[in-house]
Amino acid sequence: MPTSLRIAVPHGVQLPRTLTEADAVDLVSRLAEHYGWSYQLFGRGVVEEHLAVNRDHPAESKSRHRLSEQQWRRVRKTAAWRSVRRVGIRAVVEAGLLDAAVRQAGLECLACGAALDAAPDLTWSHCASCLVRTDLGTLQQARCPATAAEKAHQFAESRCVRCGIPAPETPSQSRVEPVPDDPATRHLTVVPDAA
Repeated sequence: MPTSLRIAVPHGVQLPRTLTEADAVDLVSRLAEHYGWSYQLFGRGVVEEHLAVNRDHPAESKSRHRLSEQQWRRVRKTAAWRSVRRVGIRAVVEAGLLDAAVRQAGLECLACGAALDAAPDLTWSHCASCLVRTDLGTLQQARCPATAAEKAHQFAESRCVRCGIPAPETPSQSRVEPVPDDPATRHLTVVPDAA
């Protein structure tokens, strides 16, 4: 049911005075999709899903029990409800998901933690200093930095098809070096060690 809103929104943005809760949920979902936010919205619908009377009724069912405004206010005033956000954030952090996202995006050197600007398939998730000290075999055994998940390299012919790292058949006396005069992108190449 629409209610008259007076919500302060930055930068002169005005919400319609008849914005419904369903409209607000849709707005947040669309903003999250547009900006790539990962979120879980806990609202009235989540509570309704957990009511025993609704276990056999899909969310769109007309026979589904809906919380009244009074019931929803009572839920919002509980200590448990006020803890949901804090507990959710803690669960994400404790599961290591934020650290995994940073690692999978190649934002930091896996060896020293230095910030990396270039894409992981250009840096193999190492800064130039650490990369030249890292054994090629170690890089070949590590997860492929060009994937969005913890996946192994996908070698075909002489290189990984995703990140370009040389296949294990590359002579073991090789090392990785940045291409000279290219500090912005830190392109890398494999060069044989001098005998």
